Amino acid sequence: YPFAFTGMGLKHRITTLGAAIGVHQLAYARGIEARRRAVLNAVIESLQANPVLDPVVVPADQGQHGLYVVGMRFLAGNATVTRDQFVSLCIAEGAHEVDAPGSTRDISGEPLFARRDPFAPWRPLPAPATELSGVRAFQDSFIKIPIWGYPGDEEIVEAYLATLVKVSAAVSR
Repeated sequence: YPFAFTGMGLKHRITTLGAAIGVHQLAYARGIEARRRAVLNAVIESLQANPVLDPVVVPADQGQHGLYVVGMRFLAGNATVTRDQFVSLCIAEGAHEVDAPGSTRDISGEPLFARRDPFAPWRPLPAPATELSGVRAFQDSFIKIPIWGYPGDEEIVEAYLATLVKVSAAVSR
């Protein structure tokens, strides 16, 4: 339990049925990845000159995007609202998947990383006294949306992009 937040120490074993479904789904993986990369590129292009949102981009020489979500930095200095107010405005426009996730946070105080001796039995420890200002700044500005990747998702992607652009324009300084 102490490692549940990080996922470390949990036994995530696939079932036989799950493996069979997964093997079958691998035939569709390239198409799903191609559609997700297209969605990622559309978001990046759509928000290229956005004064309030800056998509988090993985430089080509540093790897590939994981294609799980599109992360964006909310540029509070360019907005008349807070990040959480921005998210609320997007949700009010019908973009219910715009999110400022609580799981995107500093994990240095989690037991897995806080204990000094990795071979000692686990026991609760106070979070380290070190202030990680860069981590705090990132988590306080992070917003995400899903990366859709199935046929027919184009309409929802366009609607979300329109909402992000509309709300950004309404709240930009």
